[in-house]
Amino acid sequence: MIKRIKVLSVILKKTSLKLINLFDFFEDFKDFLKAIAYWKILEAEKEESDLVDAFVAMGGNPDKTGTVDARSLIRTVKNEFEMTIDIEVCL
Repeated sequence: MIKRIKVLSVILKKTSLKLINLFDFFEDFKDFLKAIAYWKILEAEKEESDLVDAFVAMGGNPDKTGTVDARSLIRTVKNEFEMTIDIEVCL
């Protein structure tokens, strides 16, 4: 089952196959649904990990405590990422 989930993850990231074609990797629909649910959990964990990494890079702590200096955040958004959003309004 885990091997099939890994295959599913690679397929979903690397191709634009329609979901119906993915059924071939699973014995039944129930296994397919379990794999999709597991894949979604993995993706959510990865997204949270990326957010924590960004928080730490801006001055927060890995355990999600601490703060990020607003001036530092503004400077990063404007200068390093060259974004044109009005970050001051968002804060």
